[in-house]
Amino acid sequence: MASHQRFASMGASTARLRAVLFLLLFSFTSLSLSAVVPPESPYDWSTVQTLAIQDRGRLKPLDTFASESVQYLTGKRSWAGQKALFTVFSWLVQFDKDWQQEPFLLVDSPELRKAIGVDEKRRHFSPEELTSNEPLKAILRDALPKQRKSEPLTDLEKQAMQLQARRGFLEAIVTGRAWTILPNGTSLETAWFSLGDLTDRTASSNYPAERMKALADVTGAMLDGFLSKDAAKWQSTSSAFVQFIKTDLGASAYPSESALKREVHFNHLRPFRWSWIIYLLGFCLLLAGLVSKKTSKNKLLVRSGMAALGVGMLMHTYGFALRCLIAGRPPVTNMYESVIWVSWGCLVFGVLIWAFYKNAL
Repeated sequence: MASHQRFASMGASTARLRAVLFLLLFSFTSLSLSAVVPPESPYDWSTVQTLAIQDRGRLKPLDTFASESVQYLTGKRSWAGQKALFTVFSWLVQFDKDWQQEPFLLVDSPELRKAIGVDEKRRHFSPEELTSNEPLKAILRDALPKQRKSEPLTDLEKQAMQLQARRGFLEAIVTGRAWTILPNGTSLETAWFSLGDLTDRTASSNYPAERMKALADVTGAMLDGFLSKDAAKWQSTSSAFVQFIKTDLGASAYPSESALKREVHFNHLRPFRWSWIIYLLGFCLLLAGLVSKKTSKNKLLVRSGMAALGVGMLMHTYGFALRCLIAGRPPVTNMYESVIWVSWGCLVFGVLIWAFYKNAL
């Protein structure tokens, strides 16, 4: 089966990518691929997180790409307590050594787990386990031709195809094809180049030789800092790498620094999570005030509840405004965004009704 064989040959694809990255581009820096990064990563990702990447039709910070990738592949916002950026970078640099046997790929369907004969109590499996799983191969062997012909799939086949999509995306990260961080230089809308494009000289043919030499130097030094477990070296070399990408390769067409930092700020603040927490506090205070006797304590509870409601609405509004600026449109195109919008509208009308009738209930 072609798709399954492509995933099974991930190691070969990775080897080709590394041969180009390390031997052709990074021959100016010695790298120790046998180094293992410790579980407690001391690295500072504040500079790398604002590096732009072209992903799913828009330019976004690498911080967003990393978070979305880890969430999609593992079902968690982070893996093993590490920052998402560390995880995706480790997938790229040392997948064969540290990740082939690590059970991190999400298989969230109990029906699929039962059908492929794995431990039904587990939800995460290693790439090696899934690549060698014969029942999974058989399901995909039946599903792939049906998908190509646009024929309806069974529920089990749909679940297997969703898992296959995860595996394919992981392959794109590991082989560098998902790392579209090399600016085209023509415009922001033009397709960017990925690290994987370097293997067939797609990107290198669009940059002058001296820039490719400089790219080799800064990238090699950054990888050397990562693999040598030297936090200070990582900080200086990663900053140099990001600066080179932004000012040398992307000088004529690169997203504004403020836009990239705004999205990173939104990712880390998580305003909608904080707003519902504050709303819950306000609800509890208001409820306590409404059921208690008419005393000064009652008034304090109601006022505190209304204050919490106001703070929650400010956070909610702030998050909504940030999301509008990031997306460049009102964020009401999917269920998640619609729930955010409708809940905000309910709160606004609720406060207006309270202001008119002066009735906390």
